[in-house]
Amino acid sequence: MTTLQRLRTEVARRYAALDLPAWPAPHPDSAPPWEEEYSRVTDPQRYRIAAARARVWSEVLAEAGAAVAPDPVPGIPLDEAGRADLTVPVDRALRVAPPAGVDGASPWWLLETDVPQAEDGGVLPVIRVAVGAPGQVHALLPDCGCDACDPGSDELLEAVDQAVARAVGTGVSLRGRHGQRRRDWHVHGRSDGTAEGQGRVPGWPFEALTDACRDLAAGGRPRLPRGTEATVRAGWFPET
Repeated sequence: MTTLQRLRTEVARRYAALDLPAWPAPHPDSAPPWEEEYSRVTDPQRYRIAAARARVWSEVLAEAGAAVAPDPVPGIPLDEAGRADLTVPVDRALRVAPPAGVDGASPWWLLETDVPQAEDGGVLPVIRVAVGAPGQVHALLPDCGCDACDPGSDELLEAVDQAVARAVGTGVSLRGRHGQRRRDWHVHGRSDGTAEGQGRVPGWPFEALTDACRDLAAGGRPRLPRGTEATVRAGWFPET
């Protein structure tokens, strides 16, 4: 039987064979000692390991029955904070759809952007993992490429693994708007009970929205903010 844990083990094995850069966390137990580290990116190209890890995931998932294909996604609308006139460019994209016969599951996208670095003329490779639609971004890696925020390669790879595991796992997404703004909030609930969100809903604490995600996942019908779009996703594979 194909399980998520077996897939993670295979991804780690194949990735190790690529012999890509690895480095320790520069500040594992303390804050960065120099303010200039927050505006410095010493080696942006090393962050290409995030895209490499995600592409290995797509290969392993394809062998497990997923449909993987390039997708001409030009950009990601930034409508989460009412900025529908702005977009994030996408340089490369893969659409990864669930295996045939998996009811209620959603596809996910690997979206790659090469962010220009003014300091040396290079680029910082950034990936986004979107679920359900290219604009529904659930993870941004690295979330910051500066030296001060460098997590080290192990933590970055683990974040990629978690992002993909959540994309193919069960979950609940709530999205909505208030006032005159467009889709300016979302909450993504995960199978482990945790959640992340962006934007605020007046009169609705974040905890109330995460509780609603858990209730929906259990088959309930909780009260939601008016106009909420709720999506309940089935998992692609058993967890273990």
